[in-house]
Order: sequence, then structure tokens, then C-alpha cells
Amino acid sequence: MKLYPEQLREVRAAIDQGQSESLHRAAHTIKGSLMGFSANHAAEAAEALGKLGLGGTTEGAELAYNRLVAEVEKVAAALDGMRSRSTTLESPALKSWRQRNLS
Repeated sequence: MKLYPEQLREVRAAIDQGQSESLHRAAHTIKGSLMGFSANHAAEAAEALGKLGLGGTTEGAELAYNRLVAEVEKVAAALDGMRSRSTTLESPALKSWRQRNLS
């Protein structure tokens, strides 16, 4: 999830500059990343932006961008929740190993 702020900035810049080709490319990159998490709603939002760019326009991209940001935030929150639960549920042996090897 660390890459998403940069990728979203690229999408935002493409919209602001009216660069449909850049919009398509940036949205396609985000979509691919999101599909790796099976984040279908977020990927669909990215795909909608990509289709605008592929069609040679950024018109209507603002609404699609806002939807993408909202969906990416949901994915990030879900991943953060999973991460916090996994550290709470880990075994004492794993916790001890983490402390010795990762601190």
C-alpha cells in the first residue's frame, strides 16, 4: 500500500493537466496492483478512470477519481486491520522470534 499515494498523485496530475494517455497508464497500473489484493471495487474504480483515458478524455474523471480514492482508503483500512489482528494472534514463539530477529 506504500505505492498508492504516489500512484494516486500520478492520476491526479494527469487529470489536472488533461493528459488522457497518462491517466490511462496510471489508472491501469493502480488497477493491476489492486487486483493483486482482490480489491474488486477499487480495481473497478481504477478501470473506469483508465477507460476515460483510453477514450482520449479526462472529462468526468474527477468523480471517478474520488471514487477510486475512497475505495483505496477502504482497502488500506482493511489491510491495516488484518495486520493488527495478525500481530495480536501470533504465537508466543513467533512473537519471540520477531523480537530477536526483526528488532
